[in-house]
Order: sequence, then structure tokens, then C-alpha cells
Amino acid sequence: MWLDERGTSGDLAELVVRCECGRQRSMFEATLLENRPLGTCRGARPWLGRRMAEPCQQPSRLLTRTASNAYFPQVLGVLSLPDRGEAVDTAVAELWDHLQIVDKASELAVVKKWPHVADRLAPFEDDEVLRAIRRRKPGSAEDRPLKQVELEALIAAPDGFGEDVPIDPDFHARRLPDVVWRRTDLVWSGPEVPGLHARDTRRVYQELLGSAVRSLWLSTYVFSDGSRAFAVLGQRMAEVPELRVTLLLNIQRRRGDTTSAEALVRHFADRFWSVGWPGSVRPRVYYDPRALELDGRGGVLHAKAVVADEETVFVTSANLTDAAFERNIELGLLVRDRALAGAVVAHFRTLIDGHWLHLLPGQ
Repeated sequence: MWLDERGTSGDLAELVVRCECGRQRSMFEATLLENRPLGTCRGARPWLGRRMAEPCQQPSRLLTRTASNAYFPQVLGVLSLPDRGEAVDTAVAELWDHLQIVDKASELAVVKKWPHVADRLAPFEDDEVLRAIRRRKPGSAEDRPLKQVELEALIAAPDGFGEDVPIDPDFHARRLPDVVWRRTDLVWSGPEVPGLHARDTRRVYQELLGSAVRSLWLSTYVFSDGSRAFAVLGQRMAEVPELRVTLLLNIQRRRGDTTSAEALVRHFADRFWSVGWPGSVRPRVYYDPRALELDGRGGVLHAKAVVADEETVFVTSANLTDAAFERNIELGLLVRDRALAGAVVAHFRTLIDGHWLHLLPGQ
């Protein structure tokens, strides 16, 4: 069998199936359904198993396969979120006679002195309104990724929960109020005062250090008896090998000490790794070299904070010492907020990447 192409258009009429016996037929004949040139559909359904078929009297159709192959339609269900911009765009369109002269926030503030304009734009932030104005003006275009549009639609949903009656039949979403899920606890050290409830500083430290799964950042100005202060963390690192721990520690230069910075760092590192760190798995440890300047005016690493799994942040005035845990009056905040935790970690990483903090020898 041979397939002869007798033209350059690629049309079926120019394709001829030819047999060595001399007989031939044009491919165009396969499109004439009334003649049933390809026979009748057998109703085969191989995706259900062998010999699966259903009665069918429809004529078989020619399926043309080109260089791009054939595409079969599929019916898919998807979650479609409306563009948050639709509502603000509608409001801007209704007020276009007033808003077409607006190019910046100060001009928008003047236009919003009209009561009906202010009322209509009340649900939207000024930045949203300005972007909608720019989109509507000639020569402007704003393409945003689909994920960004969906995220903006969800973030823009009003607070509320407990009721499922949709206001908009096309899209109904409510945002859980921050007060419900974003918890902030006061953490105190010092004398116990009857009638006052607060978390205990030592216990919060131990809970965070002993429960981290993915990452833990700890910054402190002073620690005493490192083998005891870091005992829970050292054990946790042994239990969870994938846990990544970063310590930010201050190396002090005593008043009047003229020892070189290199010698002070070396002495601190030797002592920390030999008696100050209790585990066999070592964390990454950084220090602020400015604290070792001879003139004493460089600054020190004084931040006291813990970030666990980039989800929970503990910011406190307490160092890792018995005095801070048991005798001093210290105050801290324990916040479960991924955005805040990520911001703190990002700041620490920037200090490291910018070489403001140096890696302690011995790692």
C-alpha cells in the first residue's frame, strides 16, 4: 500500500491510497459519511476492560492526525475565583466622570470629598482604586498571574465565620478574624503574683526548643551553663536529624581587655564546643564581630528571640540564665504568626548574608 500526495495543499482530495495491484481511492471519500466508507462503529470501550462494547449504529468517522496530533476534549471541574478587581472596577466605572482626572493619591483624596464618591469607594483601599483607574485609562494594561488574582480575592474577603448564607451567588468567602487564630501570650519571669496569669519564661524556651521540627533560630546576649541551657535543644537535634538550628550568640570583650579579636573568638569557640554545647550534632553559630572592637563602640548582639519552624516567635527581655528565668522581672511576647516569624528569620538571614554576623569556628 502506498499513500501518494498529489499536491502541496495537504487537502484530503490530494491524498490517494494506492495498492500495488493498481486499485486506488481518494482519502476524501472517507469523509462522505452517507456512504459509510469506514464502516459502522463497533462500540468498543477498551478502558472498561477487554471485550467491553455497547451497541452503536453510528458511522465511523475519519480522524485527521496532523503534525500536532489529535486533541480529545475533556470535561474538568475547577475552582474559579473571581478577580478582586471586578468590584472596584465596577465602582470606578460608575464614578468615572469624577475619577478620570485622578492620577495620584492626593487627587483621589480631593475627589472623595464628594459624599457619594466616598460612600461608593468605602469598601476599597486607595491603592486598589488608583490601580483600577490606571487600568481604565487608555494605553494602560495590567496583567497579573492567576494565583495572584485568586489570592487577592481571598484576602479581600470580609471577616466572619459561622454563617454560610452567600451574599454573592458566584463567590462566597469569609476570612477567619485574626483574633481567633493569631494568638499572642504574655510571658513573664519573676515573683509569682496572685491573680495574675502569664506563661513562664523557662517553660516557653524549653517548649520551643524541644518541639521544633524543621528549623529553629535562637538569639541571646548572655547564656550561663550552656550544657544545661541548651540541653533540650541538643537532645532535640539528635532526635530530629533534619532539624536545622541556628544560634546567634554574643562574644563579650571585658573592659580593659586588649586581647586580639581573633584570640577571643578562638577561645570562645573552643570553650563553647567543649563544655558549652551538650549535643553531638552541632548547630550553626554566628556572632557579631563589632562587639570585639578594641574601642568598645562597635555595638553588640543584644537581641533575645526564638523562632520555631518559621511559625512561632518568642521575643523576650530574658537571657538564657537562671537569674533571668527565676529572679529577674522579665517580659516577653509569644506570637503564633507565620508572617512575623518569616520576617524575623529574613532579617537574621540578611545580617548573615551581608557578613554583619560571622560564623563561629569549629563547624
